[in-house]
Amino acid sequence: MESATVLINGIAARIQDAVNAALAGGATAAELAPIQAEVDALNADSSALAAAVAANPVPPVTARRP
Repeated sequence: MESATVLINGIAARIQDAVNAALAGGATAAELAPIQAEVDALNADSSALAAAVAANPVPPVTARRP
């Protein structure tokens, strides 16, 4: 599950970088608001996932007997 959090954070960071580049290139915050909202939602989802994983640890996998 940690890898899922890393993936979500990575996607959010890449989109945020694109938003920042667009702002630097002359786009307005209002124009990019829907995209920024998605970045914010991804970050919230990542935090919720991390909290859920911490609250519900997965028991260790045991070896099967042949």
